[in-house]
Amino acid sequence: HRFWTSFGKTVDDLKSILDPLSSDDENDTVEESAFDESYGVNHDGFLFGFSSLTQSLRDFHPPPNQVDILWETYIQNIAPMVPIFHTPSLKPALYHGTKNLDSLDKNTEVMMLTIYYTSAASMSAAECLTHLGEPRDLVLGRYRFAVEQALGRAKILHSRSFTLLQGLVLFLLCVRQHDDTRYVWSMISIAYRIAQGLGLQRDGTHFNLSPFETEMRRRLWWHICILDFRASEDYGCDPFIYESSYDTRMPLNINDDDISPDSVDFPEEKEGCVETSFFLIRCEIVVVNKRLSFIPPSSSCRLQVSRYSVAEREGLIDKLSSNLETRFVRHCDMTIPIHWVCATVSRLVIAKLWLMIHQPMVQKSQRNPIAKETHDRLLMTSVEILEFSRLLETNVNTAKWGWLFRTHMQWHAVAFLLSELCVRPLCPGVDRAWRAINSVYEAWNMHSEKKNGMLWPAIRKLMARAVKFREKQLHQLTLQRGTQDLDIPGSCAASPSTDPSSTYLTSSSPPQYLQEPTSYSNLSSDMHVDNTTLNQNYNFTTIPQLGTTLGNPVGRSGGDHAGRY
Repeated sequence: HRFWTSFGKTVDDLKSILDPLSSDDENDTVEESAFDESYGVNHDGFLFGFSSLTQSLRDFHPPPNQVDILWETYIQNIAPMVPIFHTPSLKPALYHGTKNLDSLDKNTEVMMLTIYYTSAASMSAAECLTHLGEPRDLVLGRYRFAVEQALGRAKILHSRSFTLLQGLVLFLLCVRQHDDTRYVWSMISIAYRIAQGLGLQRDGTHFNLSPFETEMRRRLWWHICILDFRASEDYGCDPFIYESSYDTRMPLNINDDDISPDSVDFPEEKEGCVETSFFLIRCEIVVVNKRLSFIPPSSSCRLQVSRYSVAEREGLIDKLSSNLETRFVRHCDMTIPIHWVCATVSRLVIAKLWLMIHQPMVQKSQRNPIAKETHDRLLMTSVEILEFSRLLETNVNTAKWGWLFRTHMQWHAVAFLLSELCVRPLCPGVDRAWRAINSVYEAWNMHSEKKNGMLWPAIRKLMARAVKFREKQLHQLTLQRGTQDLDIPGSCAASPSTDPSSTYLTSSSPPQYLQEPTSYSNLSSDMHVDNTTLNQNYNFTTIPQLGTTLGNPVGRSGGDHAGRY
């Protein structure tokens, strides 16, 4: 992975963090390999425990009134983000299953329990207690256990079930917010092999499949591609799936009502934002992100990719931004939350891609180092990425989809900001950067499972260095102020502390809505923002104008669309 290779040189312990096996892992491998096949022919139980092979899961299904609640939650919270199922077909299958639990097909049971788990996982603790009558952790623990047992009962290692694979992929997409990266990263390999066995890497039109089956295969395959990329990024390694390994087309930009199992012809794609648009935006982004982030193992491919100049990479981003703008963003109705999400995510990711190709950790080995002005723009780009990422997670208009946004860790922006905060002098822009870091760091710190992620230890070490440098700066500032009257921004006058959160400063004004500041050094302290203030003041009826900081952080000229982002 291009970014984390260079990042590892900055944080010297990252290499050891990324070692493929610890001693504990090796011991686990030996114990697992000692299983004697003579004890039975069904070996799926070793994944989730052998109770899955004998015990019924009937008691894990919710009562009818809770099924209704969980279904409505799925429609509101899950389906708009992950249209892996055809909702009009899913509902009758789900409710038919609830009435026939004693004769339930094992693959259908995987689907049902996955719906229950993901719906509960998308609820807040208060919502879960109100609607389901139990603490959220208890509900999630029970449903996750049930899903894993159901996968074992359905013989996941031997499965060729499309329904089981849909349930497995949705489960993994959701469980990323609760588990460390190793679990999801390992389970993806099983999902990928099942998909290969079903031929999902080939477009359904090659096999004269029906429009409905072809479309659902496309949706499932591309969800696997997204999951593979996200987990690989979290793990700091290359993905399983490369562009050259499949020819499955992207799904159509349609609503579920536009297609059915009885459809004879493919429906015409719709213009603008519809039910699959957010998913398609993610698909488009993954394709470009892979081209920019990963170098294929093949020597010929490696040579081709390594020869990409910065200008060629900029061209890829320009093309992506133009495509997203033309197909989706310009048609968004900002009074509709999902449309605002589509526009915001599109532009945030464009910003992230610009950061990836221009940040100094990637370019420091090149002949022409980037200018200080560009450096400053990249810093503010990173700040705004974190601010709006937190806004997506926490604002009342979009919080119901926060379960997905929380799985998108902004590693690049955080790593770049922390590396800058280890060397940057005090100024209002640095204060704003500290507050953005504080917001995401506290959020990640609240979820202890995130600390098991492969990149977290390196981030934590870099955070400690930045905090130490910050405290040294504040101590020097205190000494200097005692001897002379310095023209220092008031926002920099904070007391040093060993507590990282207390070294950040708070204020009460909204940010620049992801626009480029006229001058980094002249940023006024009233631009500082905390997450509560941003939630209260941001106008959700407007598209966030990411300006040239995010769309073109190096200030180069481009096409008509280049300056919009």
